[in-house]
Amino acid sequence: MSGSVACAARQKADLRRELRQRCRELPEEYCRSADRAIARSLFEAPAFAGARQIFCFVGKAGEIDTLPLLRRILEQGSSLCVPLCLEPGRMEARLLRDLEDLVPGRYGILEPRPERCPPVEASSLDLALVPCLSATRQGLRLGQGGGYYDRYLAGGHVPSILLCREKMLSPELPKEDWDLSFDWLLTEQGFWHQGRKEKTCCVLR
Repeated sequence: MSGSVACAARQKADLRRELRQRCRELPEEYCRSADRAIARSLFEAPAFAGARQIFCFVGKAGEIDTLPLLRRILEQGSSLCVPLCLEPGRMEARLLRDLEDLVPGRYGILEPRPERCPPVEASSLDLALVPCLSATRQGLRLGQGGGYYDRYLAGGHVPSILLCREKMLSPELPKEDWDLSFDWLLTEQGFWHQGRKEKTCCVLR
């Protein structure tokens, strides 16, 4: 490991500790309010309403509550796909027809029952809603450190929106060669496109 890579890795590890503590200290009412505002902006976005097949993470404790998003995707008639962790660092999308098919999986995160939820090719997804521990307004993401989303989205073929609460944003983040940057960021204040505030987003192919 080169010196610069090792330095970035150490910076990320230190940042993750600080950010996880910051997340734990966020007021519950702020988190609920921010999550509702993020959901409202998504519901009004053409990219969300017009997508036939949507990949969405299932928020765990401390993350954005995505259950309202999952329900809305099913209600509007879109196909809902959620992540299933296969092994450290690798995941795939599984088609979820019923929220009852979510069960605790790796790391305690709710995941689809493999026997009831068939795999879906990433190339068929119209939109991916992506979690983060922190992000910049320019769309650089810091995840939890497992590398799942960086590997899954590395091909660049899935239009994606990064979801983050304003109080978890960072002015800058260390970046390694494999780290992805996203064109679209959504916070409770609305959409950001490469650092610029936008009224909405339209990322469909």
